Amino acid sequence: MTKAEALKAALARGASVASSFAEKQELHAFGHFMVDFQLLCLGGVPRGRVVELYGPPDGGKSLLAYRMIANAQRAEKVRLCYLNDVECRITDRSGHQWLERQGVDTSELAVDHEASLNTIFRTWRELIRSGDYSCLVLDSLALAAPDSMERALTRERDRKEYGDARPVAADARVVTEFLKDNAGQAARNHCTLLIINQTRDLLSGTLGKAGETTPGGKCLKFTAALRLAVHPAGILEQPASGRAHQKASEGDLPVIGTVSDLTVVKSKFGPRGRKTGNDTRGPLEILHRAPDPVVDDQDVIYGAVEMGLAAQSGGARSSWYECRGVKAQGLAKLAAALREKGLYEEVLVETQAAYVRWGQGLEEVSDG
Repeated sequence: MTKAEALKAALARGASVASSFAEKQELHAFGHFMVDFQLLCLGGVPRGRVVELYGPPDGGKSLLAYRMIANAQRAEKVRLCYLNDVECRITDRSGHQWLERQGVDTSELAVDHEASLNTIFRTWRELIRSGDYSCLVLDSLALAAPDSMERALTRERDRKEYGDARPVAADARVVTEFLKDNAGQAARNHCTLLIINQTRDLLSGTLGKAGETTPGGKCLKFTAALRLAVHPAGILEQPASGRAHQKASEGDLPVIGTVSDLTVVKSKFGPRGRKTGNDTRGPLEILHRAPDPVVDDQDVIYGAVEMGLAAQSGGARSSWYECRGVKAQGLAKLAAALREKGLYEEVLVETQAAYVRWGQGLEEVSDG
């Protein structure tokens, strides 16, 4: 066999492996149609990858992490999930009830409140190598402190002097060594590592433009297969009558959800740069009580239009939509009409498949 023939055979084997992976759909999903298909264009995150959710407070990062845990439990009933609750939110019965409202089975979830980054990663190493865990979540990396910093803080407390020099980039070195040592094993054991992070202002920002960064060093940015920026965009209130509506700040009505802006900053398995509002109907609405996967009818029709499975006509305020020979004014009315005719589920499946084909570049290959 010549070198050209060997290279051609290797490429053929790689193509078959890629196609078989797409058929198996070994994914950990967030449980939101908008996130899994309209942003990630795959249906979720491939198992065994490193995922980073970062952004300012109150953006919905923990809610998305809880939804991934819930979906991982549904998909893999044999293996467990592990949550490092460094922020100590899940410490009593009310905390467990909050998890259950997100669809998490607390009886199959191991929760730890360890704050030492070294101890957390030592535990993670053992859990990854055991093969008994499908998803490990750290909430959050910004609050976990390395042992070297803990020792420095202890010395400062004894002297009652704060603000002395501390170890530089200690957390970055710990994260770097852990990822280099265990990222490959996590991929082989199909154990997804989800790390929640926060943003910090850069002291060396350019004039008139404040920069920001995330704790953990550059190795986390390089190793992560998915970096998702999550920013707060308001709250979701339930009025006395009618549909829930978005607000910029909290009022007198009960808050039933969070409104978030998401941006795919990095993705090794799909297109990057996709953002809610630009590539979706609007921002992401995360209800505080939604144990089942969330599929908004209007998002499905919007996605069908984007993928060329439905047509839109008319102005912005009086848009008409047509799909499968059914025509109606407005996204919701078309979805209701498709349900009446028993076509909605078919349109949903076709839209999901179209997003996956487009995200993996299969549409261009088939056209060519």
